[in-house]
Amino acid sequence: MDNCLLIKDKLKSLKSLRYPKKQKEILKLLVETAQLIRNSQELSPRRQEIFQTIQDHQSVSADFLHRRFLAVDPRLLRYDLKYLVDNGYIAKVGKTRGVLYTVSSQNP
Repeated sequence: MDNCLLIKDKLKSLKSLRYPKKQKEILKLLVETAQLIRNSQELSPRRQEIFQTIQDHQSVSADFLHRRFLAVDPRLLRYDLKYLVDNGYIAKVGKTRGVLYTVSSQNP
């Protein structure tokens, strides 16, 4: 709830800035607001467990995760991995069959 109040305060301050000279301040406030929104979003329990597994093992393959999460459909597992990569939680190393997933150095 605290993040929601902070976001509302940031948006109110954005509305009060109406002069073009304040563009840098507006941009800075927008970036701060985006970071607050991103930090307020939490991972689902399955994605948390996938992330924790990657943290525990340093680097893992999609096959390793598929064997670890047998009840999860492989397509859903790939979707979760893509979500984690796109949001900066993990990094994808490689491009084809030998892809490994590691914890991102820019972890949110």
